[in-house]
Amino acid sequence: MADNFGLKIGVEGEKEFKRALSDINQSFKVLGSEMKLVESEFGKNENSVQSLTSKNEVLNKQIDAQKDKIETLRKALENASSSFGENDRRTQAWVVQLNNAQAELNGMERELEQSADSADELGDELKKAGADAESSGGKFEKLGGVLKGVGAALGAATVAAGAAAILIFLYTGIRKGELSALEWSDIDFDAKTITIQRNMQYIRKIGLVTNSTKTESGERIISMSQSLAEFLKSYKAWQAEQRLKVGKDWVDRNRLFTRFNGDFIAPSTVYHWVKDFMVKNGFPDMHVHAMRHTNISLLLSQGVDLITASRRAGHSRASTTANIYAHALRRPDEAAAEKLESLLAGRQVAQ
Repeated sequence: MADNFGLKIGVEGEKEFKRALSDINQSFKVLGSEMKLVESEFGKNENSVQSLTSKNEVLNKQIDAQKDKIETLRKALENASSSFGENDRRTQAWVVQLNNAQAELNGMERELEQSADSADELGDELKKAGADAESSGGKFEKLGGVLKGVGAALGAATVAAGAAAILIFLYTGIRKGELSALEWSDIDFDAKTITIQRNMQYIRKIGLVTNSTKTESGERIISMSQSLAEFLKSYKAWQAEQRLKVGKDWVDRNRLFTRFNGDFIAPSTVYHWVKDFMVKNGFPDMHVHAMRHTNISLLLSQGVDLITASRRAGHSRASTTANIYAHALRRPDEAAAEKLESLLAGRQVAQ
């Protein structure tokens, strides 16, 4: 009787574990579609920092789901072993699934490690960009002066849009697709904040598509400086003048960055605006991604905490930020060591 009861409990337990695994497998399908979306945007074999970061964010979530699966399989194995015995075929089936799941996890973690290594290699380039930004204050001061002058008298569309894009990249560190999708309703001049809640991308054979941000953490509110807010007010007034010039042909998209008639732009257009502005004003041709990374590197190197920097960057995990920007974290760490040395050494002297 007791054996039959134990067998019944074991069978019911098997059903529960199978239902739990079905839910986990469904989450893998969702995550798989997220990875396909990332690969469609960047290309499966692209190794830019933004591509690696986006893929790593999804891969981290897949690893977490895989760990949940392994834990569920372990419990299922314990249930089968106690209910049916270690040599029962049902128990052995759970052993096979558990071993396979662990092997898959090992593969995922190796892939993440290799991807992190690739990001570290690219980090050398970012480190140089960040170092150049820190050590070349004069250059950025000059850039700030040029941008301020543009703000006072905005002229051609490419100049105005290029200047606005550069300022937003440097002051906020948002992504190119996020910038292309910004609407004026996202800008709160009173609170001095920018809400990031959508992403613009070009999909082959479909065209321009506006989506929500890639992850829940991608939806965020970023504080902006007074100077950026003032510049955007000037830019908005300039855009209103352009709208009047175009007249009835203006397409009201409420976007900050548009074509000559107010319609949507492709994210690649932003790159050309920025490039034209930099080159025409005697600055190096800095990629828009480099401006994002300069922003994040500067924040971290100046002691802004990792969680805040990661949130502003829109990373789903602070560990993603830490892996990519390890070089920028060294300065606050060294400063912390020096402060401890000063405090502890001071106490010793006092004694």
